[in-house]
Amino acid sequence: MEEQQKCQISVDPSKTTPGAHDSDDMAVHLRLMRPRVLMTKNLLVIPIAAATFLSVAGARLAGSSRGEPALSNDGPFPTVWSGVYSKTEAERGRQAYKELCSRCHGTDLKGGLTAPGLAGAKFFDRWHDRRLADVVAYIQAAMPREHEFYVPADSARAIASLMLQESGVPAGKEVMSADVNIQRTILITRPRLAR
Repeated sequence: MEEQQKCQISVDPSKTTPGAHDSDDMAVHLRLMRPRVLMTKNLLVIPIAAATFLSVAGARLAGSSRGEPALSNDGPFPTVWSGVYSKTEAERGRQAYKELCSRCHGTDLKGGLTAPGLAGAKFFDRWHDRRLADVVAYIQAAMPREHEFYVPADSARAIASLMLQESGVPAGKEVMSADVNIQRTILITRPRLAR
């Protein structure tokens, strides 16, 4: 009860003399007033944040009307969802993966004791909003971790194709472009939720 009364006390500087109030009392008064100010701000922020979230979520969920994953960006760049590899290339990738990657990443691309999973949510967690060229270059430059051998460019593209296929990205009719400049324009995005 005493604290509530202190919250309602205000100081009129014109009616006080210097040193009339103890600075500790003023600090208590200001601390007790602060939650009321913060609560008012929070009451305004919560509805605004909720409205923003709902409008963004509604726009994202609108996505595809055909029941297939839609592009998760509306930007000017092509994405992996536009058929950037072929099924044949992904099958070549399966063989290359078995020879070069499976001992660390597991036979099913789900990861092993020493290496992360390479497909599905794990793939998108690592590569979302990056370029296809980044995946291919990483396979070539950093894999295997011990750098026992160099992964050739065609094998790296085939393994990237397998990773896309196992992550649910649909194949196209053409193999992945060997041109790094084209790979740099292709954005990796998460799948949108279909309605």
